[in-house]
Amino acid sequence: MTGKNGALDIHERSGCHVSNVARALEFTKSAKDPRSHADVQLISHRKQVLQNKQAFVSIVETMKFASIQNIALRGHRDDGRIEPDGCYPPDNDGNFRMLLRF
Repeated sequence: MTGKNGALDIHERSGCHVSNVARALEFTKSAKDPRSHADVQLISHRKQVLQNKQAFVSIVETMKFASIQNIALRGHRDDGRIEPDGCYPPDNDGNFRMLLRF
């Protein structure tokens, strides 16, 4: 069992054992890190879910407003990110994107 060519020594040098030791060290390191705990991750995930819901509600309300007022939603530049700083582009990018900014 022991010695240079014993079963324990051979197992300790095997790839399976080495990779599992590395995984165990990574696990203990992450368990000590307070940012990696599940409750902290769930809280940050919930915040992102709430932000997404607020954005979705804004989009739906804009579409309802445009449909009630019979405003066309199309535009020839209706893709890409809308910056939240309230900056308007130099050229018209369509009714829907302008209403979302508003």
